[in-house]
Formats: sequence, structure tokens, C-alpha cells
Amino acid sequence: MTQIDELLARLEARAKAYDEATEPLEYTGDDKILDREADTLIRSLVAERDRERKWLEELAQAIVDHFRIETPSDGFYNITATAYEILDGDFTTDSDADRRATAAEAENAVLREVFSNFLPIIDAILAEAPAEASQYIMFIDCEGNRHGVNLDILRRARAAGRRE
Repeated sequence: MTQIDELLARLEARAKAYDEATEPLEYTGDDKILDREADTLIRSLVAERDRERKWLEELAQAIVDHFRIETPSDGFYNITATAYEILDGDFTTDSDADRRATAAEAENAVLREVFSNFLPIIDAILAEAPAEASQYIMFIDCEGNRHGVNLDILRRARAAGRRE
């Protein structure tokens, strides 16, 4: 039995005794002790709840700040709900889109740098290859091995190279 359960049982017993009494009962020293214990326990529970709520609010705010999400300033519940959504994976953040855009731009910059001198050749290969093809065989060596190029990479390189 927890401290809370024990205290509740004692309080219920006292309440029952008062209810069943035919004459007014005297408020005894035991009653005062019981009231002080109840008061102390309630105060400690409230303080613990407040500490946990403060910690949860700080954690939720850190999560929201990390993902650069703007939440209404009307409080704790909006911030914690948003943090839970982020942690559950049900929330697309601006930083997700930023990371994807940054990664795509970095990839395009590499493609532009690598393939910029080869754009005329890339254009010639893509003009000759069927539109639905994903692989273009450039040549077959003397051992029968096919050597080709991935057309999707060439298409992305051409698109990236044309954006300059």
C-alpha cells in the first residue's frame, strides 16, 4: 500500500466515524496529525507535479526549437502537443524540407560541376536513347560485357546543368 493509499484509507475511516457518530466528535490530536500529513502529502504531490510539468515544458520547448517550429504562445499544451507530433513522426517540419532542399541543391551543384563540360555529349546520348529507357549501352567489349550509362543520372545532370 502506498503512502497515498494509506492516507486515503485513514481519511475515509475518519470520515466514516464522523458520519456514524450520534454525538459531535472531538477534534483530537490524531485528527490534527492526520490533517497535517494530508496537507504535507498534497503539497509534495503538487510540487512534484509542478517540477515534472516544468521539465516537460522545457523538453517540449527544446524539441520545438530544435525543429524550428513556431507554436502559438498561449501555452504549455500547444507546445507539448506539437512536440509529441514531432516525436511520433506525424509532423513534417520546416527543417525537414530545408534539409531535403539543401541536399538536393548540393547534389545538383556537384552534378553541374562534374557534367557541365559534358552537356553536349549528354544531350547527344539522351537524343539517341529511347525516352522510356533507364540504361543506354555505349559499347560491348571483346568479352561480351555491356558498358553503359544510367540515363536517369544523365537526365538529372542535364537538368542541373541547364539551371545555371
